[in-house]
Amino acid sequence: MDSSLILILAGIFELLLILIFVASFLRVYRQFRFQRHEGRYILDAWEEALAVIMPARAARLIMLEPRLYFALICPIKKAAPACTEGCFYTRLDSHRLLVMVICGLCGLEILLVALLLPQEMQMWKLLHTGLGLWAILWLMGYYKAMRIYPHQVLERGIVFRLGVHVHQEINWKDICGISRVACSPPGYAPQPSRSEPEAMFLAAGDKCNVCVELAAKHDLPGFFRPIIGIQRFYLSLEKPDEFIEYALNQVPTAGIST
Repeated sequence: MDSSLILILAGIFELLLILIFVASFLRVYRQFRFQRHEGRYILDAWEEALAVIMPARAARLIMLEPRLYFALICPIKKAAPACTEGCFYTRLDSHRLLVMVICGLCGLEILLVALLLPQEMQMWKLLHTGLGLWAILWLMGYYKAMRIYPHQVLERGIVFRLGVHVHQEINWKDICGISRVACSPPGYAPQPSRSEPEAMFLAAGDKCNVCVELAAKHDLPGFFRPIIGIQRFYLSLEKPDEFIEYALNQVPTAGIST
């Protein structure tokens, strides 16, 4: 094949790649502007925008790290949180203790490795120290994200959030009941229980005190696989009574039972 023809084909291929990139960027940017106009926070808007050109699961994974770093930087810069109105926070007493213990163990491990490894393994010491500090920052960001991204009650429905784990909006027309409860979650991570697979426990180790009942089953996105057939959310809130009162005031004629 003539070398000039190869160059022409390569140029055409490169031009097509550039056009595809520009078109994808414009689609993402238009969706980002639309989401911002709808009132979405900037990182949430970017996630929705990226979902235009890739699977929603991939977009969530890409935005996981920026959310953690934002959760660390936000209190330092005193930036506006992702939720400013109708926010209700998850109880974090047990989770706070767990994070402190793990961070302490990571710090102790860094110190022991630095003291016990010989000087000939200085590179491994530095690598281990870097990875350990990154793990501590990740854990701190994970904890701070619980405060930056709380549940939110809006005029159109409820946004269920648990840090970077869960972000699911349910419209009022799909909610049939809100009530006080007292039950223990199956673990620290948000998940259904074996005894109640249609219930999603949004707690961080503390007891759940509010149940939000859905009119029909919903499938929720997960990081690795979808969560199928969820019909109620159990929440562990710092102010459960205020949550129920505020929610009912948002929908005075929705027919939601308590």
